[in-house]
Amino acid sequence: MLRQKILIIDDERPLCELLLEALCMHGPYQVDHAPNGKEGYEKYKAFHPDLVVMDIHMPQMDGYESSRRIKAFDPRAKILVVTGNATDVRARQAVKEGIVLKLLQKPIRLRELSRVIEDSLTFT
Repeated sequence: MLRQKILIIDDERPLCELLLEALCMHGPYQVDHAPNGKEGYEKYKAFHPDLVVMDIHMPQMDGYESSRRIKAFDPRAKILVVTGNATDVRARQAVKEGIVLKLLQKPIRLRELSRVIEDSLTFT
């Protein structure tokens, strides 16, 4: 069985390490990481993930712009946005525009994230 690919784009290193470990241990996933939106966009083009988990506030290119570029490159891209600010205008705009599937609030609960990932990967 082919493992589904997940790309985590987030500049919070401890969170990324936790997510990488949890997703590799608890799911049939191949997981990769990028520390900012610019590298994330480039990695998306090379890695072709089934799902992206994207922070919204990052250096070099924020999650909103990176999500827009990913969707322009691949209109079928599935992107989840995470933010520590529930009222973040850019995160809400990405959802409103249909660029991302769902907005998740930090701190992320691993059970909730696992459920949302499973649902997103089965959603066509």
